[in-house]
Amino acid sequence: MDKAIVTSNIYRDFAQGVEKFQKDRGNPDVLVSARGLAATFREICTRRATRRHSGQSLKDEDRRLLRLEAETWELLQRVYEHRRKPQGEGRTIQEMLKANAYTPTLALYQSSLSYSPRLAELCEIQKWLESIYRPIEPPLLTNEYWKFTTMDLKQKRRQGQTTRTGYVRTLDPDAVNRIGDSGVLNADDAEEEKSLLNSLFQHIRAGKLEDAIEICQTAARPWRAALLRGSYQLRWDSLNDLSERDTGVSEEIWSGNRRWILWRQMCAEASMSSSLSTTDKALHASIAPSVYTLPALLPMCHTWEDHLWARLGALIGDRVEMKLGETAGGFWNPGSFRDRLALRARLESDVKPFVGQESDWESVIAHQLDELSDMAVETSDPVEDFLRRSQLGVICRKMKSLLIEVEDAFKDSEESLPVESLRFFAHLWLFLNMINASNELSSTRIIEKYIEVLQQSGERDIVALYTSFLGHAAIRKYADFLASMPLGSPNSELDRALRSAVAYHLDVRLVAEEASRLSRDRAAK
Repeated sequence: MDKAIVTSNIYRDFAQGVEKFQKDRGNPDVLVSARGLAATFREICTRRATRRHSGQSLKDEDRRLLRLEAETWELLQRVYEHRRKPQGEGRTIQEMLKANAYTPTLALYQSSLSYSPRLAELCEIQKWLESIYRPIEPPLLTNEYWKFTTMDLKQKRRQGQTTRTGYVRTLDPDAVNRIGDSGVLNADDAEEEKSLLNSLFQHIRAGKLEDAIEICQTAARPWRAALLRGSYQLRWDSLNDLSERDTGVSEEIWSGNRRWILWRQMCAEASMSSSLSTTDKALHASIAPSVYTLPALLPMCHTWEDHLWARLGALIGDRVEMKLGETAGGFWNPGSFRDRLALRARLESDVKPFVGQESDWESVIAHQLDELSDMAVETSDPVEDFLRRSQLGVICRKMKSLLIEVEDAFKDSEESLPVESLRFFAHLWLFLNMINASNELSSTRIIEKYIEVLQQSGERDIVALYTSFLGHAAIRKYADFLASMPLGSPNSELDRALRSAVAYHLDVRLVAEEASRLSRDRAAK
């Protein structure tokens, strides 16, 4: 994206971003793009958090909050860009199976995303959560399997020791978990196994499945690599459309899991096993997430983002399983005889799914995310609190109620809103206003309050820019700003203020008349 100009004055940095895209007001496709307004705000916060400028003294906590704000702007950009994408395109699952009973599950899954915009949106949010996660460096692992345990067992065999020594009796992967015959590994091997599981979990958390598989191969754990690969659904391009199949192809290439639902069920069973370690259970729950396996996954979640990722993954996993479960009775999901009869009846009907009809699932989403709302307000930092709740507001589609809550905070003189939060919400309001998301806006109180902050901070040159977004109230608000200027202000400052009004399409004659009237009224008092 274009490089955002970053100075020591954060008010002017954001104002330059708004001014840059003012010509695109009412053009959401530009504003929500990867080079649009929200992306520019994200870039400003990121650069201020990572670079040092003369006159800018930021503590580590300030930089952390700027990074959190940058992540929030990235979430806003991703979600609103996704909502602009066309929906309900292509063939439905029903139409695909009716035309080709051998349609691979990956193609069916992609079709379900097209006709389930809420599911597709949560998948995009999950990608955002994975992109902002930073896993630790992978541990130094040997490329030998339980090297020291193997050496100890060989030594004891050479010495003729036949009694139990506490070590595992066999070296198969289930040796330490086998009920009734479990043993322990050499301390070094046990520590390496623990580090391996932690590293794999963190890579899954970061969405780096291929890297996790490579670690398994390097560490001589091919069965764990096979377990992770099971999360890929069946892809077989030559079976997607048999009518276009090239009969001259001599080699059929396919990848993925032909029994994905069965694999998912087995992962769920493993995540609830009492014989596995906490990390191993969490690893199984993370690659096949479900609401039912959340108790196994949550002990490995240490941050607010981790908990959000876990719950979204569970919602997505269960929804995808339900969608693919509707194909029970098909070739890749045989099911029972009754399933086959039910599937045949559905395929013979001509009912086309209605895009966006997911009100029943919304209640499930709300129930899962309610706990996160309580977690968001447990922080002692009000700036962090409001940013977390803003993220939830985007995800739960409750931006209007959040903005109303912010406006209510102005009414409480004992609990003032931090300036950083006010700046964020003012530009959030502007972003929603400029992309025509009027259904998510309440009043103009937030932007009016921000204009007052600009006046108090001496940022008079950019007051006109923000005032121009007030609609019919813009004239009176800017006139009030002019009338509040000290009587001894030089004419050049007044001229500059009037020129700013012209630049942002405010009627200078009406502004001057209103400012004159306000000045007379105040003088009379």
